[in-house]
Amino acid sequence: MKILFIANWWPNDEVYSGIFIKEHAKSIALYHEVHVLNVKFEPTRTFYKSVFSKKNYNEDGMQICEVKIKIPKGRLFNNRYTEVFKRIIIVWLYKYYASILVAKTKYPLIHLNVFSSDFEFLFTDKKYKDIPKVLTEHSGYYLPAQNRLQGEELNKFILYTQKWLNQPMLKAILPVSKHLEQTLINYYNIKTPQFVVPNIVTVSDELPASTETEKIKICLVANWEYPKDLNLFLQAIDRLSQEELNGIKITMGGFGSLYDEAIQHKFNKEIDISYRGRLNKMEVYQLLKQSDLLVHPTLSETFSCIVAEALSYGTPVLSMKTGIMLDIINEDNGIAVNIGDDQLFYDSLVNILDKLRNKKFDRNKISATHQTKFSPKTVGSLISDIYSSVLQSKLENT
Repeated sequence: MKILFIANWWPNDEVYSGIFIKEHAKSIALYHEVHVLNVKFEPTRTFYKSVFSKKNYNEDGMQICEVKIKIPKGRLFNNRYTEVFKRIIIVWLYKYYASILVAKTKYPLIHLNVFSSDFEFLFTDKKYKDIPKVLTEHSGYYLPAQNRLQGEELNKFILYTQKWLNQPMLKAILPVSKHLEQTLINYYNIKTPQFVVPNIVTVSDELPASTETEKIKICLVANWEYPKDLNLFLQAIDRLSQEELNGIKITMGGFGSLYDEAIQHKFNKEIDISYRGRLNKMEVYQLLKQSDLLVHPTLSETFSCIVAEALSYGTPVLSMKTGIMLDIINEDNGIAVNIGDDQLFYDSLVNILDKLRNKKFDRNKISATHQTKFSPKTVGSLISDIYSSVLQSKLENT
């Protein structure tokens, strides 16, 4: 079956956002013929060289049409006035290239990724409105802790979400976690059927395993911006005794304003800590595999790839009750703490360090359970079954 896969975010050599969307598309390509369409503005310092580019190429079993408009960095080209103009261009390009694809191929289904106003035409234009659609939703903007909207602005967003996510031809929503699914139901009153489909984690068997040392190796890796809460971890570390600190080694990776602040943090005792900065994918995986514990302090998540990756490598996790942590963290693989309870976070850190010292976690069992759950084959099969259900429902209603 041929699927038109329209992605609001798509990674390339210059843009990293949307890696998880690409992994979903690759998993679907194990079972179906996937045609990807992505249109985006891309910041550049060499605007004069190339303003517009369109590239058609095959990759990982997918046929990809990627359209890019180069735009210089800086406020002159990126402000509230130019945003309106950019949205008009994006929608026009989506309409143009979608019409070409639909004219060439009769798609039984359109798969959207991260809803935005760019996709409204797919529900109103006669070329597309009768084609069943499914939507994979990753965006944390639906979570109140992340959008932080209030008053009339919040009411407008709720009404907008209800209008478009309850469209009759949107046959299924695929949130990446139970937490996001429940938010859409309880906060936005979304009636469209939902099926939780997690992000994908790929595991490398080529990485060396953790080496036994006297110290417990703790790692933290993230894009350290709100809603991450790195200060929660730093304050907890400051409360540990010198004896407890002598038994741990901390490695912090990532980037962002909270990371920059953490580097300047003055600990009140001697501590073994290193700052790795931005890490590539394999460096992250190696760090996870060679660590005894991932700590992921955050106020809100839709999923959390780093937690899924850690568990897939058998690394226990200390995090918060949000995103997939609500679904999968238990006493066998870590601790998930109530958000906003600083004392409980500190107590949980002490508790999990004690469990690690006494070797209470079975890393092989943790890894075996979660590698299968987040594998491309498992996720692709789940999405394929949802496609079949959507199309069968359409046949029964005609």
